[in-house]
Amino acid sequence: MSFKMDAELEGKLLGSAKNISKQAGALLFRQGDAVTGIFIVSKGRARLTLRSPGGKVHLEEIVGRGGLLGLPAAISGTPYSLTAEILSDAELAFLPREELVGMMQNDTSLTLRLVELLSQEVRAMRTVIAGPGNAVN
Repeated sequence: MSFKMDAELEGKLLGSAKNISKQAGALLFRQGDAVTGIFIVSKGRARLTLRSPGGKVHLEEIVGRGGLLGLPAAISGTPYSLTAEILSDAELAFLPREELVGMMQNDTSLTLRLVELLSQEVRAMRTVIAGPGNAVN
């Protein structure tokens, strides 16, 4: 899942990120790939999907401008848990994991804001699993 950032957080991350362009159909990362960093959608759209080992889609989300992709993997250092595919020609910002971790070590307000985004994602996933009104906080 992806959550949009506020302007302050987006500004902090974009200040250290590299701008990249991707065409429709390009994959940013596949579920199970080693983490490289996070992506911020500046223009265009991406689709995030979560599949079972058998290929069944369990989650699909369309992300537009301001969407932050790959945050859980980048913070944990574990492989990406979703696949991110570009749906329409896109402009993105890419921040390598090592730079993100360094920024988090030096800026507690950044770290707290990113933890807030992760907690929103956990709550949203619990709602998806348990059904609306049944999620455990």
